[in-house]
Amino acid sequence: MNEFVDSSGRALSDYARPSVTVDTAVLTVIPYTNELCVALVTNSDDQPCLPGTFIHENETLEQAAKRALREKVGDFDVSPIQLHVFDGQGRDPRGWVISVAHIAVVRFEDAPGIEFTAISDAEGLAYDHDEMLAKAVEKLRSDYSEQPDPWNLLERFTLRELREVHEAIDPNTPLRDSFRRLMQPMVVDTGEISSGSVGKPSRIWRKETEAERLERIYAKYERPVSMRTSRSNNARSRSQQIGNLESLSLESSLMGSSSSSSEKTDRNFVFEIQWYSGTTTHHEGLTLNQAQLRLQEFEKEVRSAWSSLSGSQQPRFARIVNNWGDVLEEISF
Repeated sequence: MNEFVDSSGRALSDYARPSVTVDTAVLTVIPYTNELCVALVTNSDDQPCLPGTFIHENETLEQAAKRALREKVGDFDVSPIQLHVFDGQGRDPRGWVISVAHIAVVRFEDAPGIEFTAISDAEGLAYDHDEMLAKAVEKLRSDYSEQPDPWNLLERFTLRELREVHEAIDPNTPLRDSFRRLMQPMVVDTGEISSGSVGKPSRIWRKETEAERLERIYAKYERPVSMRTSRSNNARSRSQQIGNLESLSLESSLMGSSSSSSEKTDRNFVFEIQWYSGTTTHHEGLTLNQAQLRLQEFEKEVRSAWSSLSGSQQPRFARIVNNWGDVLEEISF
């Protein structure tokens, strides 16, 4: 087989090759103390650092990251995800080394025997691992600013326990009442009451399922819509099979030159969903662009959650309807 040669006449072997490592910030929140902590190891110079390793030939980044954690930290169930590439000059005194940093977040009880260090004490790490750790903490805080428990640190919890985890992750967590207003719509009451706590018993909550999340986001807008009689019933549609989803849309002419600029900015469009439960929900008063964006987002959400949806939780179709009752775009599931 002839060796590959690029447009400049150089082969792959003519280019310098950096070494590639993976380093993983394994984070957890210690119960009772409610401290955000990280798993650290020491390198050959006895300096604290994140667990990492050089990538072996024919090994994926994920495989290398898991191998490093297994060999240097302990054998526990963990799923690192890629965080950032660190390629600064001189970042590693051993030579030209590029590191693909990863993040993993685990429940403390799921990592028995693992030694963790409080984030506040994890300073002066080898290489550029201080920066890596800061990037991982930033990612974690961003995730928890938008969702109750995206990394599944809790199974069931009181709102106080949930807020304590958030405070451990981010000291700038909103105050109690603001936190409750932000997070309570995204959790589900189990119907159980906490026991053994001091003071008034508290309700126990859990994370919402994907089906419950879809219902919260899209089904809460249910209300009747009065439409004018359709002025066109002969618009043809074209279909394209996409896995379990079938995407339908009108001919481009309906959405193209025939649409005036004012039509695209007028709030005369409705995003409509019909569920297998028989319920129809409507998002009214949208511009055409807003309706199209909502349709795209909904299709993406359903694709992601389809395997966890069943029966009445599944949508039959979603579509955009104008003020005359014309169906402009439709996606059937």
